[in-house]
Amino acid sequence: MQCKKICRIAIIAAASLLLSLSALAAANPLQVYSVPGHPLALTVQNRKGIIEEAWLRSPAGLHPLKILQGKRITNSTWCLPIADNDLCADLIWKLSFTDPDTTKSYFLWITALTETPRAWLAVTPAGRSRWDSLPLHLTIPDDVFLYMSPTLPAYAELGDLEQNKLPLLTFVYTVGLTLDGPNFVLVPEVYRQLLPIADLVRKAEINSTIRSGYDRLYDDFEKMGKGQSPSREAIINFNWKKVLSINWQN
Repeated sequence: MQCKKICRIAIIAAASLLLSLSALAAANPLQVYSVPGHPLALTVQNRKGIIEEAWLRSPAGLHPLKILQGKRITNSTWCLPIADNDLCADLIWKLSFTDPDTTKSYFLWITALTETPRAWLAVTPAGRSRWDSLPLHLTIPDDVFLYMSPTLPAYAELGDLEQNKLPLLTFVYTVGLTLDGPNFVLVPEVYRQLLPIADLVRKAEINSTIRSGYDRLYDDFEKMGKGQSPSREAIINFNWKKVLSINWQN
């Protein structure tokens, strides 16, 4: 439960900080983002809130992040789980970005372990989903976090429904902070908690195409709740792009 308590405190602190981000970005073209107690820091040079250059500073050096150029930071949250064996707080840090040119959204995930110091960076698509409006009270292991995909796996051709950006009930991935970095891991107890929510939403859906997709989503959650692998479509939909891996010595 330590990660959840720290997460709540971190989210409140991050929300207060981010209220002034737009004004600061205009006045201060160089900004530094960091998490207390960890040696990683994201430095961005921006113009009118748009990132022109970005670097991650770590004990191993300075690492350019060209993937963030042209983006705008919109949010930053973190939690500090105990994921390895040294009883020191590890790191799960999520930064939200938008691309003003395409209006697409992204997450930058920065995760780190402390026993054998290392860090990983990954980028995933982000976006609205039906999960945003649902009350979720899930019990999750401290070294696991959720990635709410912005899309439903390609169970069926959604056509205009996706074009209209309708918030759908999308796939939820349990990601574990392992010794090899963050990876999609099967956590049956989480999917057993998601199953009744998916069932309620699919039964209330009147669009036959979406309902068909929700039936497949329910089937995947049911299988995963039993410890079985999800469908091929669900695995392909896990769009986790690793962009950097770092090691250093204490």
